[in-house]
Amino acid sequence: MAGRLTIAIGILAALLLMVGCGVKTPPLASSEIAPRPVRDLRAIPRADGVEVSFSVPRADKPRRRITQVRLYYAYLPLTGDPACPPCPPRLHRFHRFDLTGQASKLMEGGRFTYLDRKAPLGKEAVYQVVLVDAAGRVGRPSGLARAPRVTPPPPPAGLKAEPGDTVIKLSWQGGKVAPDDADGLAGWVVWRKGPDGERRLNQRPLREPALIDRSVVNGQTYTYRVASVSRVGGRLVYGDYGPALEVAAKDQTPPAPPTDLMAMTQPSGVFLRFTPSPDQDTAGYIIYRAEKKNGPWRRVSPELVVENVFMDQGADPKKVHYYRVVAVDEAGNQSKPSQVLELKPIVD
Repeated sequence: MAGRLTIAIGILAALLLMVGCGVKTPPLASSEIAPRPVRDLRAIPRADGVEVSFSVPRADKPRRRITQVRLYYAYLPLTGDPACPPCPPRLHRFHRFDLTGQASKLMEGGRFTYLDRKAPLGKEAVYQVVLVDAAGRVGRPSGLARAPRVTPPPPPAGLKAEPGDTVIKLSWQGGKVAPDDADGLAGWVVWRKGPDGERRLNQRPLREPALIDRSVVNGQTYTYRVASVSRVGGRLVYGDYGPALEVAAKDQTPPAPPTDLMAMTQPSGVFLRFTPSPDQDTAGYIIYRAEKKNGPWRRVSPELVVENVFMDQGADPKKVHYYRVVAVDEAGNQSKPSQVLELKPIVD
């Protein structure tokens, strides 16, 4: 009996020693990570419903590919849940979207967009998203996105643009903007599409029906649209954008004039040479000739002269001629004339 007790005590001591020395059992296989929760869920009221959108995480393995979207929703009074005003709303119902089937049409550029046409007017639509991957793993729910389901304001009319030099001035017809703490028209937002992509030019609604876009490049074409913004219960409601207006910024700065104009009479006419304009956008030059120093001036170069030399074959070598040259840039702006050059006749 004593021997058995000694053996038992020895086994127990060995086990305690293994634990105390940090000897561990083989680790269990780690479970694969479930889909990450959506972090950019947005709900925007539209004229025919509430637009819900969010980015779908990319998968580095086939099993992690998002195959299902569960969009939970609830429609509450605009004043909140009367049963529990300070509590988060309870979302019991949800729409199920199979991204491997017809719902794949809702995906574009990695972003899921759904128009909830059943959201009733006069209610606050509340949404939450849960993602499911190809392995059946269910992710954690996203945060809430809320949108007052009210009729959005109509877009403003009369959008006009005044192109300038690296600037485009926009204006449109606008109503009276309500104070910051009152419901009503809050202002306008301007959307632009150009060579640098698409973006909204102002984050806060404009309180005046005008905007000066100084971030344009001369010669580039830009498309503008304007939407009205209203305030309902302290929250902003964005209307649809109005008709697009296409306009290009125009270079209105003339180039510097050419200098050092010289002339020489030759048997075939008058040979002219000058120092070109230093502006890189200079497209060419126009040569003018007159019989008097103060004009009238006659253009003698039918086309733009692209070099800094010109042969005037129509000049009479027996008469006094006056010349001046004007630089023209790619936008059609003309420089001031160069200094007037007097060429006296050849005396036999």
